[in-house]
Amino acid sequence: MNVFIPGFSYVRGEDVKPDQEKNDRLYQLTQEQRRLEREVRYAKRDAAMYDAAGDKESFEKAALKVKAANAKLKSFVNAHDTLVLHSDKTWVFGYNKSVSRKISRVDYYERNFKILKSVGAKALNYDIEDKSTGVVYHFVEGKTINSAKTFADYGGVKPLKEETLDGLCAEYGGDRKKWAHRKGIAYLDIDGEEVKAEVHWFQEESVGKVKFKVKRYIDED
Repeated sequence: MNVFIPGFSYVRGEDVKPDQEKNDRLYQLTQEQRRLEREVRYAKRDAAMYDAAGDKESFEKAALKVKAANAKLKSFVNAHDTLVLHSDKTWVFGYNKSVSRKISRVDYYERNFKILKSVGAKALNYDIEDKSTGVVYHFVEGKTINSAKTFADYGGVKPLKEETLDGLCAEYGGDRKKWAHRKGIAYLDIDGEEVKAEVHWFQEESVGKVKFKVKRYIDED
């Protein structure tokens, strides 16, 4: 007895053909998923290696790569109903619960980073420009920039414009594939008053955070 499989089998005597275009599309999507899964494994492998070596700085950089690779994979799979996440495809020897928890803490500090308050803190603060007036402000020292997240490129869901990347690389250097456009909620020191605002900036792991600007002020009344 022959088994008929819709989309693959032919019915003798009838003009029924498999949906080759659909199958080809699924194959392409699956191959892209495999590529993204490899990126996750590579990032996890590096994180586990640096953790075992006690290299904190390299581990934190690798941790952000794990976060970015996972975000890209999940975003891609969620965008296509025919795909499913498989945890076994991103499993890496040495990447255990301890490493995962450490990465979660790194992720927290990346989402909520603090402007230090010290004698020399003024030199470590950032310039934040209000594009509507051209006035430059600074963060309130000792305050945390909350809910920081990437919304374009390197862990985001949309790419940065090529001309933006060209300008950033020309001015600051870094890897154009690792530049990110980020945003967060912060308090600015405006004439001695603490004013809440949404701020945007660009960031690259070897360069740091640059080009802060005020996106909007937040009324707390």
